[in-house]
Amino acid sequence: DKAPARGHALRDGGPPAGMGISRGLGSSAARKIDAAFFDVDWHSADLGQLVARFGSDLERGMPLTATRDLYGDAPPNLVPSPQPCPAWLCCLLPWLKHTPAMESYRACVADSANVVRDGRRLCIDAASVVPGEIISLQAGDIVPADARLIECGADFELSVLASDSLFYRCANNSECPRTAFLDAPNLAFAGCRVRSGQAKAMAVATGTGTVLAALIQRRVWPLPALQGGEVGEVGEQLLPV
Repeated sequence: DKAPARGHALRDGGPPAGMGISRGLGSSAARKIDAAFFDVDWHSADLGQLVARFGSDLERGMPLTATRDLYGDAPPNLVPSPQPCPAWLCCLLPWLKHTPAMESYRACVADSANVVRDGRRLCIDAASVVPGEIISLQAGDIVPADARLIECGADFELSVLASDSLFYRCANNSECPRTAFLDAPNLAFAGCRVRSGQAKAMAVATGTGTVLAALIQRRVWPLPALQGGEVGEVGEQLLPV
């Protein structure tokens, strides 16, 4: 039998839909995140309710006037560094920028995002993404915010945050009330990289409100599960890259 490619699941067809990032996080980190996001309904709420909550529009995106107002009320879409240090200290000790925590962090931070505002397709700085933003995603993109999927192809796959070997497949299920938050197939989390396919999504949390920020704030970063090969999705042995 032909050996599977390095970094891919040992099951034909790749990972199943509905198996999200929790198994890549590990049980301890997953419990902490589940507790932190206990009351969120991003995956279970009716999509129309979420659109109304954020004052967005599935076709036209956020109004430009609304995004300008939000910039004054909400912090920018920036996830705090796992290793904050004064600029002068980083200059004196440049190795601080190359620790495992910082390397994983940089691999998860998006530089730009393709969005729709007032019906116009724009490429903006990722730090300017606001909740309610309609985002276009394609292979190679880093998801700039925690987002609810609106539509996606059957081949739409995301890495588990900074991992090159752990990945999961998404599906634009309208609602997932019986699915655990971290395993909901209709969510894409900030810091995950699009491995294949295309999708349209709506940002539901940015910056310090994202799962990535929560992991860093709770000092479970970098994730041990992403540092080598281990059993990821149920029944799948994932090989180290």
